[in-house]
Amino acid sequence: MTSGNPFAGNPHADVLGHTPTETEEIARLLAEVKARGKGAFGQKDMPNAEKLYNKAIELAAALKAPEAPLFSNRSAARLNLRMYEGALEDGKEAAKVDPNFVKAYYRQGEALRRMERFDDAVQAYTVGLEKEPTNKAFIDAIAATVKEQEEDRKAKEEARKPAEVDMSWLKKSVEKQDAVREARNQDGGEENLEFKGYKKLADGRTTSYFHTEISEEAKKLIGDRKPVKLDTPVQETAGAGGSSTWNQAGTYEEKGMKVWVTDKLVELLNYIDTLTPPGCPFAVTLKAPDVKGEASIATSRGKRRRVFDLSITIGFAVTFPEGEAVGNLVIPELVSDEGDTFEIKVEVDPITPNESRGPIREYIESRNSGLQPWIQSRLQQFVKEYSEQ
Repeated sequence: MTSGNPFAGNPHADVLGHTPTETEEIARLLAEVKARGKGAFGQKDMPNAEKLYNKAIELAAALKAPEAPLFSNRSAARLNLRMYEGALEDGKEAAKVDPNFVKAYYRQGEALRRMERFDDAVQAYTVGLEKEPTNKAFIDAIAATVKEQEEDRKAKEEARKPAEVDMSWLKKSVEKQDAVREARNQDGGEENLEFKGYKKLADGRTTSYFHTEISEEAKKLIGDRKPVKLDTPVQETAGAGGSSTWNQAGTYEEKGMKVWVTDKLVELLNYIDTLTPPGCPFAVTLKAPDVKGEASIATSRGKRRRVFDLSITIGFAVTFPEGEAVGNLVIPELVSDEGDTFEIKVEVDPITPNESRGPIREYIESRNSGLQPWIQSRLQQFVKEYSEQ
């Protein structure tokens, strides 16, 4: 039996397919849909985030109370879905609802920038900056757009230049042919095979210029040179200290450890929900770490040297009643001889609302409490387990 709900199968079908008529019921459903939209966005589920904000905008219109943040949030979801035209229209709608809502101009600028309408993007950012002159997000966005526009201009100019073809090979070929003709004329019209890499043997046969003619006396001294099949199989034995068969002397051998290192860091940095402090009004989630760099174990004359030179990026999201903040935790250098404490940099999304700065300072940026001490302990555990390999 086919369901009448067009969203059947969607995890949010209960709210997306529901159309209340009473004002109080509409308001309750709007609150629920907004919360789910925020959650879907935080989980990077952009298709459902976009659908939920569609529903929220529809419900707000039914209450005759449009909200600029709803258009802004749908614009952000559409940017992630590469729906740039729709994202731009949402930014404009947000500005119509509330001209002082500066995030509307940031959304417009981001959409225009991705559409390579750089001048229009700068203009949108500038409107937002005029309303909030100290907002660093607009200052950085304008600088980045101008730089991107210049790079785009140079790339297009380079593409318009005619391709430069190296014709030196043709010149050399012509010169070689001229030399062959000249040599042939000097030999009375007979072709000089030396120019083609050939020569004549004593018996009149033509062969490669680099072929060495062996005398009969030399052939007797050399004897039969035909290859002989070895019927006895080669017996492989393990080298000293667990080294490869070919490395019997145990002089030097290196084993790549990048796969093991990546798997181990993903395992150790798998964030556990219970690490969020009891009674804390916000929740912290981490993405799987992105590990770059090299790691290996070298064996030289029986001694093992364990080396790694890595960088790690871990995406995070802080969700709390007033909103959400996202960003990255970056360990720029995880090096085998670095020591017990590693540098951790915090990169926060520039459009993070001001009210989220407190939770970020308290739980993300602090080196003495919250998330960073836990990460340091896991990195130290990684170093310990790597040293035992």
